[in-house]
Amino acid sequence: ATNTLTVALNSNYDLAAASTVTIAGLTGSATTGTILTVTSTPAGLEATAAWTHGTGTLVLTVAAGGANVSTDYVVTFSLVNPASTQSLSAPVNVSAAIQDGGAIALGAMTSPTTANYGVANGFKPLEVLVPSFITKSIEQSTPVSGVSNTLTVTLTANYDLAVGSTVTISGLTGSATVNGSLTVVSTPAGLGSQGAWTQTGELVLTAASGGTTSGTAYKVTFNLTNTPSDQSSPAVSVVATMKDGSSNPIGSITQAAMMKAGTALYGVARGADPLKVLVPSFSTKSIEQSTPVSGATNTLTVALNSNYDLAAASTVTIAGLTGSATTGTILTVTSTPAGLEATAAWTHGTGTLVLTVAAGGANVSTDYVVTFSLVNPASTQSLSAPVNVSAAIQDGGAIALGAMTSPTTANYGVANGFKPLEVLVPSFITKSIEQSTPVSGVSNTLTVTLTANYDLAVGSTVTISGLTGSATVNGSLTVVSTPAGLGSQGAWTQTGELVLTAASGGTTSGTAYKVTFNLTNTPSDQSSPAVSVVATMKDGSSNPIGSITQAAMMKAGTALYGVARGADPLEVLVPSFGVKSIEQSTPVSGATNTLTVTLTANYDLEVGSTVTISGLTGSQTANASLNVTSTSGLLGTAGAWTKTSSTGQLVLTAASTGTIAGTACEVTFALQNTATDQASPTVNVKADIHGQSGSIGAIAEAAMAKLATALYGVANGSAPLEVLVPSFGVKSIEQSTPVSGATNTLT
Repeated sequence: ATNTLTVALNSNYDLAAASTVTIAGLTGSATTGTILTVTSTPAGLEATAAWTHGTGTLVLTVAAGGANVSTDYVVTFSLVNPASTQSLSAPVNVSAAIQDGGAIALGAMTSPTTANYGVANGFKPLEVLVPSFITKSIEQSTPVSGVSNTLTVTLTANYDLAVGSTVTISGLTGSATVNGSLTVVSTPAGLGSQGAWTQTGELVLTAASGGTTSGTAYKVTFNLTNTPSDQSSPAVSVVATMKDGSSNPIGSITQAAMMKAGTALYGVARGADPLKVLVPSFSTKSIEQSTPVSGATNTLTVALNSNYDLAAASTVTIAGLTGSATTGTILTVTSTPAGLEATAAWTHGTGTLVLTVAAGGANVSTDYVVTFSLVNPASTQSLSAPVNVSAAIQDGGAIALGAMTSPTTANYGVANGFKPLEVLVPSFITKSIEQSTPVSGVSNTLTVTLTANYDLAVGSTVTISGLTGSATVNGSLTVVSTPAGLGSQGAWTQTGELVLTAASGGTTSGTAYKVTFNLTNTPSDQSSPAVSVVATMKDGSSNPIGSITQAAMMKAGTALYGVARGADPLEVLVPSFGVKSIEQSTPVSGATNTLTVTLTANYDLEVGSTVTISGLTGSQTANASLNVTSTSGLLGTAGAWTKTSSTGQLVLTAASTGTIAGTACEVTFALQNTATDQASPTVNVKADIHGQSGSIGAIAEAAMAKLATALYGVANGSAPLEVLVPSFGVKSIEQSTPVSGATNTLT
């Protein structure tokens, strides 16, 4: 600055014209010329003076007319202060060379010791202080995006800033606050109550009446609205124009960077730095469930990690958990670590859970695992919209609503089974049962096909019940599971229950498992009973997780070996001939006799099946292959005939198409009747029933029905091998006369 120095001199002599007054020690100024303009009041000294910069010496010359004794002469001149702070180490001295070779001896000059513009000893010559803010710090109340942010500026100047002085803070970029007058609070009240704000980032404060005092810290607070997006703290600087209290500028404080706190705030690194903004968010926001089983108590696990400390009483809202059967209003929650309160508000209709941050808050960048339980609905459901999470945090801030993540892997074999409230009613997609034979009294292989919509882990059980009527007694039953998920043994009770236990590895959802086992059919007719299946599901560690409700098993409903619904489990039909009749064409002894057999079986007699007719005793036909005629050739065209002394047997073999259950087949063949009388013998019939894999059973031997009608006047003449030798029971003759030539009547 240009510095006006004021010298006051009063001597005890008149000083003659051309006398000189030398002021020495004004070192350090930036004035380098050799002549300075001076002003003397009264005008006893010349208007120019010799200046020597190096020694800081000013030589004043007494003007024509001299200077009067005991008169105060005030002399002013200007020097340019140095650019840096200085304080003269030695006093400024004055001396004079006067008339008659006299002198006023060198002596120290006096100066005021009071402050000038707040600068201690500021009236001392060339006492220079570079104007600056000793303290120039700035910090903020919150880094939360989009909220009102209180900025606190602390300024301590080394000069008084008199009324009208201005302080300009610039670089406050990125705020959402528009141009205008900004309310400020200055403590002490030296920097006014309003500031001129421009959204480019500049705030101008004007010193109020009384101004500010050097060395005193002034705190100024004002509010700006943070940007809605992330922002690093900008470079903020401060500058001041200094006035003297009468609107006259006296200098300036050079623009300089303001000090930032550099400290974390709410866990945000350098969050206290001005206009450092971080959008609150959850870096982790996952949710998964423990079970998709309908009606089960389901533990949901939420993992949250935020980029902010969350103050006590902040709330975290999880929304979209719809469809549960939990209807209360308060849920117990567990937080690990314990950053959230132990209860949460629950709204069933919207599926909203509101968690509250506990005393002490929740820490930034910390994984909080929160668990709570809901009861799954009784029916299958899949949430149509994602589950979302949001938070209301300190300073009116918020973590915006965002979708939570969930594992996409299967749980207990259920696709997306870890997704919250993904619910599937456990069931057997396939639950069929069929048998290998309806034949009474034989070993019957039953085949069960099961496809569950859940994994059945080791230890899970499948119970098939309703298999009543079997002749198999209680015990362990060998089973074959394909694939090998349902073990190799089943616990059987003759009341009709078979319990299968999932073996190591269990069964896989969506995979069909075929289980076969053998039961012995009842010896009598039986309709297929109602068969059902139920399952208890375990998690592989013997812990039950749910059950598959008992449901009727599907039966094949198809015929087997000609038996209607013969593939249905434990449908049993005793094989028999519903029709088994035999008759003959003639009872005449020795005659060729055509026998006609009519058979109607209740089973198909497939190719290879044999029908044996026995008891055809008394025939004269020797052992041979006998030509037969059967309906459509079903029982072939030849039969194996065996004649012994005690029997006569014809074995018929079913041809390529065999006979159809319930359909009559007529067979004719010829035998030669005995030559003597014979009563019709008892004729029996039996059958060996074949399927594609060989013999499957038999029709037990039984007497055939005979046609008991007369034939040719012979009682029971239609009965097989009923033979009567034709004869006259009466054969007498006589005449009426022995007279020759006479007409004789013979009787």
